[in-house]
Amino acid sequence: MKSAAITPVSFREKVCYGLGDTSANIFMGMTMMFLSIYYTDVFKLSPAAMGTLFLITRLIDAISDPIIGSLSDRTRSRLGRYRPWLLWFAIPYGLSCAAVFFSPELGETGRTLYAYITYIILVLSFSLVVVPYVSLLGAISADSGERIQINAIRFPLAKVSYLICSLLVPALIALFDNDVVGYRVVMCGIGILSTVLVLI
Repeated sequence: MKSAAITPVSFREKVCYGLGDTSANIFMGMTMMFLSIYYTDVFKLSPAAMGTLFLITRLIDAISDPIIGSLSDRTRSRLGRYRPWLLWFAIPYGLSCAAVFFSPELGETGRTLYAYITYIILVLSFSLVVVPYVSLLGAISADSGERIQINAIRFPLAKVSYLICSLLVPALIALFDNDVVGYRVVMCGIGILSTVLVLI
């Protein structure tokens, strides 16, 4: 019995899939390059509170990622198992990116609570997008050769995000006289960009 022909994945689809990695790595780059500086120097969060926050989110990640993976594997819809998750959570992901850097004027306790709530929401939103996104690769094509080609496009697009974070973001923030306003405006733009890239 002849096996069904595998439909080739178009170049456009491969690029669109790779843009999801650009979005994911904007989050990673933003967190590694700016978040510690922003929390301590701009938002005036104590280093101890920040360190505890990062530890808590790693623990949340360890629990939430397998749960999200299991739920997305069981999803049944006309769009498949994984794409609905990208559609449902792209906007919360982008909004939470912006919210982390919004810098409301609060007292020390208020700033700590705000940082904890917004960053935990960001980490969960990130997982709700990225876990299904990574799983989607196996569903795009049953052809291992196609998946290699997709990765060959995806990885360079992931590196674009580090250029955005390391070159573009600091230059844009430097245009503002006030760091609080600079982070607020630029990171809102990053949130919008991250959402658009996931939706594409």
